[in-house]
Amino acid sequence: MNEKANFFLRTILSATIEDRETFIRKFGKVLEDYAGMEAGKSQKAGEHIVKGLTALRNELQAESLRQACSAGPGTQTSSRKPDSSGNAEILQALEKIQAEILALKARLETEPPRQP
Repeated sequence: MNEKANFFLRTILSATIEDRETFIRKFGKVLEDYAGMEAGKSQKAGEHIVKGLTALRNELQAESLRQACSAGPGTQTSSRKPDSSGNAEILQALEKIQAEILALKARLETEPPRQP
């Protein structure tokens, strides 16, 4: 699955099941109003839906982890590529800052300490 779509689905699922009781109550009400289901059955159906959404969210998280691990060390994921994230200028600035910090570190390691 596309990494961005995976993230989007995980976010929606997390928001949906964050407040389980409210979701079950509202989903049950929809089933009662539109499907003519009894209150007890609609409540159980809502609980079943929440369990399924939780399982789906967990599977999407596992898939995301598998993709990150299969990319290997030192490999950038697509969300970190400047051209796909739209943040090329920010990433370039951060890379420049990182290079300057590394240059300062190297200079400090090679220069003798100053005497006060």
